[in-house]
Amino acid sequence: MRCRRHVDPYYKWTDRAQALAAPITSFVDYAAEAAGGARLFVSTATSAPNKQHPTGAQNFAAVARELGSRVRPEEGAVAGLPAPERSWAGGGVHLLDYGARYRHAGHATELAPKVWAALVRPWFEGVS
Repeated sequence: MRCRRHVDPYYKWTDRAQALAAPITSFVDYAAEAAGGARLFVSTATSAPNKQHPTGAQNFAAVARELGSRVRPEEGAVAGLPAPERSWAGGGVHLLDYGARYRHAGHATELAPKVWAALVRPWFEGVS
């Protein structure tokens, strides 16, 4: 229950009828810095139902909307990663929406090692 109370304030609607999630302010702030290339913001999400709250994928769309031209929809896959259903990238930002292709736990067990190898490790190796 403790985790649930922590999550609730972050996952809200701007317009539930249009399925528009409210952008998560802390994500937007950090992603805005990462869009300049000085930081790395990599996240995967699912479209798994989140009770009455927006899904992770809907929250990514809200963050991307808020960042405007600093991130753009990306076609295809990043080398070494399975192609997401939708993604946004710009500078050090990579928002990867895998829809329903992976279970929630699969993001940690199946995708995380690939994300580390394809995006995180190369970014750290390029940082002096």
